[in-house]
Amino acid sequence: MTYITPANRPRFAKGDLVVTLQTGRRWDPETDQKTPEGAEVWRCVTAAEVRAWRDSPESKGMNCAGETKLPPQHSYRRPAIGTKFIVVRGSVKARQGWHEVAGCALIRDADGVDWFVERHHIALAALKAVEPAPAAPEADDDIIDGAIDLIPSWEG
Repeated sequence: MTYITPANRPRFAKGDLVVTLQTGRRWDPETDQKTPEGAEVWRCVTAAEVRAWRDSPESKGMNCAGETKLPPQHSYRRPAIGTKFIVVRGSVKARQGWHEVAGCALIRDADGVDWFVERHHIALAALKAVEPAPAAPEADDDIIDGAIDLIPSWEG
């Protein structure tokens, strides 16, 4: 087993093309075999996703402890092994639940969505392949711009 130390820690730069690696195997009851499993990536949910959750029937009622349900904080995905991403930031601390996870990278998929992944779960495919695509715009930007336009100007 190889241990991650500062000397052998993977390093990535902005614009590098990376691919996800196999992180383990999971039991598939349909085929009765172990199948390869890719790296888990996650991101914080957007305000629009929280609003959609609050409007859904899953948000109503209580949980098993008798407390009201809380909206999800993160969205998780397990892309196929070998899926290509572009590095936005090569070294970040990512929040996952109530904890910070060190040794992560911020990567962008083909749709322009930013995801966090642990650096040892990705491998370099090409140096400075392309510039990262611009991030997907959030829906709240239009609301804020409209509110700013309503503020009266102090200039005479």
